[in-house]
Amino acid sequence: MEQTEETITTEEILAAMQQTWTRMERVLERFAPVLDAGGWTPRQLLSHLTGAWQRVPIHSAFFLADRAEVPIVFGESYWIPEWENAPLEGFTLAMRAAYEGNQQFVRNLAPLDLSRTAGTRFGAMTLGQFLLTSYASHLGNFHVPQLEAFLTRQDS
Repeated sequence: MEQTEETITTEEILAAMQQTWTRMERVLERFAPVLDAGGWTPRQLLSHLTGAWQRVPIHSAFFLADRAEVPIVFGESYWIPEWENAPLEGFTLAMRAAYEGNQQFVRNLAPLDLSRTAGTRFGAMTLGQFLLTSYASHLGNFHVPQLEAFLTRQDS
């Protein structure tokens, strides 16, 4: 099969994941004072981030099983009742466990796995593209700035 796109490597994905986690962890270290703000509340955002880290391997399995489509659901499906009163450490520990599990998941992928394709609500993409989009774009470039915005409001 001829590949016309740039090959994505596990090292590239792991580097993007590490960069996102490092940025997120820096924000989480400063996050405690604003945790109980209302509004997407900080708690809702933290639950979404936790669920997003946990779901990347689940979504990836659709690529690995050669399924035509990956069902990515938006909404409050990430929320669990425990998040209502959980200490910040609960979110941080759950995200760190998911992050470390994602690292191992990516390390276990064969290079050919990254070129498997499936349709998503964002169009057809390879697993490599999906992983970079999940870690770098969705988590890193979209949601980390949301976390930082809560801190900016607090610092004002």
